[in-house]
Amino acid sequence: VKTLNNQLESSGRELFDMVIWVPVSNDLDMKKVQSRIAERLNLALNAEESIERRASKLQQVLKSGKR
Repeated sequence: VKTLNNQLESSGRELFDMVIWVPVSNDLDMKKVQSRIAERLNLALNAEESIERRASKLQQVLKSGKR
């Protein structure tokens, strides 16, 4: 997966505006994953919001481009 990420970063500009790589550990912390994605998108998420509300905000931003 890391190799694919690197290939997309270097040659996939015509396919995607941005490639987002977020490592996930065995003890999944969904808010942490969401925060890392939001950080890459320059999107501020409220830590007090529900996982579902945060997911909705991320989805809106991700749908707006080729990512």
